[in-house]
Amino acid sequence: MKTLDYVLWAACCFGHMVLLFTLLTRGGARTFRVFTARIFYLLLRDIALYVIHRNGSAGEYARWYWLLAGGDYVLQIGVVLELARVVMRSTQIWFEKGLRQYFVYAGAAILAAGVVAQAISPPNQAGLDLWSIRADIFMSMVTCEVFVAMSAAANRLRRPWSRGAMAIGQGLSVWALVVLTGQSLQLAMGWPAELPVFDQIGRFVYLGTLIFWTVTFARRRATQTFDPDEVAPTTTELRELFYAKRN
Repeated sequence: MKTLDYVLWAACCFGHMVLLFTLLTRGGARTFRVFTARIFYLLLRDIALYVIHRNGSAGEYARWYWLLAGGDYVLQIGVVLELARVVMRSTQIWFEKGLRQYFVYAGAAILAAGVVAQAISPPNQAGLDLWSIRADIFMSMVTCEVFVAMSAAANRLRRPWSRGAMAIGQGLSVWALVVLTGQSLQLAMGWPAELPVFDQIGRFVYLGTLIFWTVTFARRRATQTFDPDEVAPTTTELRELFYAKRN
């Protein structure tokens, strides 16, 4: 690892600690449990990978890196689903309409991302390296597309976005879009082995999202246990429920 890589690692590790503390003390962890769990997981992952890098071999580091990356992929999907629950919950309208629309949009997005990722085969890449590249591209596409799908479903049902949910969704989408752009450029260049600049740009952007999330949740009231927009049904939903019960 170069000096810049160590600086970015230390900055992201510190950023995870500050964000985790903010979520726990300002009430964000009550609403966004999966998101909080992912930040805690990433903090532990950063520390574990640093210890392995300092004391283990390159092969051990690579194996543990991709093993721990699998857990992050699962948590990323969990965060997106949690955002959908927070944005569109409140009444049975979510189950009758929102859930169906969201999964139709999200399912199409995931299928498209899977087809594209499977078709990608960078030169001089095989085995675990090839599948790890495909997994990164797949997750970057899924994060962007599913967030767009969730936004479309929420807007169609006229569901309001809370400040926290919007911040998480925007941060993940911007970071995933930057990573996906870097991966696309690497593919266009033949996926050169020694070109860390795209990974470093992605880390800089991710560090910016950590700061953005920390500022957003630090502005929440510490005594607030929920966002009124997350649980209050809209007038339209109440009207629909009233007529549904009468009929």
